[in-house]
Amino acid sequence: MVLDFQAEASRRQRRLIIGLVVLVVVLVATVLALAFRRSGPAAAPGPASTTAQPSPVGTPAGDQSPVASSPAIPSDTNFVAPAQWVRLPKSSSTRFGVATGWEHTPEGAMAAAKTYAEASGTWDLDAADRAAQAYAPVADVETVRKDVRDRVTQSRVAVGLPASGPVPAGAHFSVTIFGVQWTPVDANTVQVAFLGRMTYTTGSTPEKTELRSAISQMIWVDGDWRNVGGPPRPVPQPAELGTSEFNASGWKALQQGSAG
Repeated sequence: MVLDFQAEASRRQRRLIIGLVVLVVVLVATVLALAFRRSGPAAAPGPASTTAQPSPVGTPAGDQSPVASSPAIPSDTNFVAPAQWVRLPKSSSTRFGVATGWEHTPEGAMAAAKTYAEASGTWDLDAADRAAQAYAPVADVETVRKDVRDRVTQSRVAVGLPASGPVPAGAHFSVTIFGVQWTPVDANTVQVAFLGRMTYTTGSTPEKTELRSAISQMIWVDGDWRNVGGPPRPVPQPAELGTSEFNASGWKALQQGSAG
């Protein structure tokens, strides 16, 4: 699900680091006497790419607890109101410190997926492990825990962070979900899609925020909704809230008080 968010961040960080190294070499080689002025904040990426086929557990995309509020509506005269709003249900319990205990409805499955996406997406190995234990089917939990730890470790190393232990001050990786879609397959299976802002920095590189969408599948097992990845299928196009593209792609905007 959301380890793809981390993989994309890792690729972009590597390109940034390589670019900076090349730039320094050129400057030294030519002994430029000109002062080097960095450009301002990087422009928003071009059309945001979609993130398809998650890992079996759909991991890292945000290490915060679920945010129970809608994105702020900008005071832009070009703002296009969302055609669909949804208030996702609240959880009724926790497992390993992660919100769980969802109602047995498609909306409950979507709330669980959103919560897992935000709770499991992190460079914090312990937080990712807790989310994996909370949302993996009981029969698969040990396999899932190892997969999550391996992939979070790989993501950290890829951007120059230590493989284990605390990340450096200022380093973080998170995703805030603000758009959702779901399709019930049967009473115990729901295909879900979510749209979020991916924000990350190593602490020594500029913070970047990018738009991403991802898919997964939730199943009702062991008395709650659990994440199992699901079969390949098209990923809805990511689009910013307040645009006609957001509505055209079928996204539902989250109302205040959703999921948590």
